[in-house]
Amino acid sequence: SSLLLLLLLLPLPSRPLPRNISTPLLPPPPPPPPPPPPPPPPGASSVRVNKRNYLEKGLRNFCSAFTGSPDKGLKMPQPKIRQPWCRKKKAKPVRKWSHELEAEQKKALEELRNYKAEFEDDEPSPSPIGLH
Repeated sequence: SSLLLLLLLLPLPSRPLPRNISTPLLPPPPPPPPPPPPPPPPGASSVRVNKRNYLEKGLRNFCSAFTGSPDKGLKMPQPKIRQPWCRKKKAKPVRKWSHELEAEQKKALEELRNYKAEFEDDEPSPSPIGLH
């Protein structure tokens, strides 16, 4: 045992020893077997129900982040990621048939004519100066 102590007290060599000369490494000890899960107390609900409740709760928290509902005491910050279900649908321009467009143009022209006619009926436009 004194020889072993003497070896421990000696300073380590400056350069590492080659692998084959150094003492063989011990294999790592086998990991202890995991303890068996405790049996559920009588009357406890199944794992599936608990998992579903957990998922529903998570979904509620997730949705409250978007709506900012006051049911949670701590309000979650607004998510920065624009998820596809958050995006507002852009209104697509309604395509019209050519005859509908022509009818609209005629209607607009008629309204313009009526508008001009109203003003012309109210008062005669003064003749430009110099052209009497």
